[in-house]
Amino acid sequence: MDIEKRIKYIESRIDMINQLLENIESNFVEETRKIDEKIKLLNNEISKLKKEVNELKIKINAILDQLSLFATSERVSIIEKYIDLINPFEFVTIKELEKILDKKIREILKNREK
Repeated sequence: MDIEKRIKYIESRIDMINQLLENIESNFVEETRKIDEKIKLLNNEISKLKKEVNELKIKINAILDQLSLFATSERVSIIEKYIDLINPFEFVTIKELEKILDKKIREILKNREK
């Protein structure tokens, strides 16, 4: 009888171990599935980031191509000197010139009449 009890006990332990293994396997499968989903999401994010980086590279290259068209600080300095020399704020408009000429003509005509 003692042997039968031991056999039953061992069988019971084997059943418990089998159940534990099934649980472990089930958990492993579930975790593997979750990891696969996360990997897919990460791959999608990486693809999006690569696309964004490529778009940024294209935009940066376009800006660099246009950079040569911008004035250097030296050229801006030269232009500032010419503007200061010419001083366009002292220029008159056509209307202002017409008013000045009209005024002068009236003065001349008044002086002639006297």
